[in-house]
Amino acid sequence: VPSILPLILAYTDQPLRDDTPVHVRRWRISLAFLAGRLSELIGERDAARRWYRAAADGEWQTFSPLLATKAIAASFYEARLCLADGDSQTALARFQYGVDTALKAAAFPHETQIGATDRPLPFYLTELAEVVDMGSQCANAVAHFDLWHRDPGLFWRQVDIRRFGLASWARDLERENERLRAA
Repeated sequence: VPSILPLILAYTDQPLRDDTPVHVRRWRISLAFLAGRLSELIGERDAARRWYRAAADGEWQTFSPLLATKAIAASFYEARLCLADGDSQTALARFQYGVDTALKAAAFPHETQIGATDRPLPFYLTELAEVVDMGSQCANAVAHFDLWHRDPGLFWRQVDIRRFGLASWARDLERENERLRAA
């Protein structure tokens, strides 16, 4: 991890210009999210929060509304760390940011992304469902936030973090089952 994070920082620190390719903007978000996860795994919570914020604030709209999954997840994970660190107001704001991001992604002009109406990209709506599902977990957190101070365990049962990213988990499970059946 210590050798990877400086490489990610070097990539994400490159200034954005009008002619910066969209795939570079996309990778900035994904790499910031990865750096957040890695930082969290090695116990660097402040760094993780900064990386998650960078991923959440990334310009996913320039690439695809499907990339909003990273922004929403980053908002959720930052909020989780804020709660663990006793910063409940920032946590609430980050959960709300995840909701807002999901709504923006859902309202995106999808006809520019999904492909021809007679041959839509088969994965598009599944991925969009994941965006909305992840946003719904942030919405659950906002809606039940009053429970946080009274009963944190009940709060987390309402939010049900095991469901976070459920659509991709189910898809991956199906692929693994198909692989095992073929073996």
